[in-house]
Amino acid sequence: MMKEMICILCPMGCHLNIDIENDYKVTGNSCPKGAVYGKEELIAPKRVVTSIVRVSGGIHHMVPVKTD
Repeated sequence: MMKEMICILCPMGCHLNIDIENDYKVTGNSCPKGAVYGKEELIAPKRVVTSIVRVSGGIHHMVPVKTD
């Protein structure tokens, strides 16, 4: 099974392909950081995504949210 993601460690924004069934082999990275990032992000995610969502029928029109 292949997982696709974009590396966020440097401005290049490499499109990574991670082969989960082949010991998390990473391809598509332009630097060694991408290989480490791809594997770690699938095994133990560390990044947090923050955003806002629109609310219907509440006191506020939008509320802040973030991933676990």
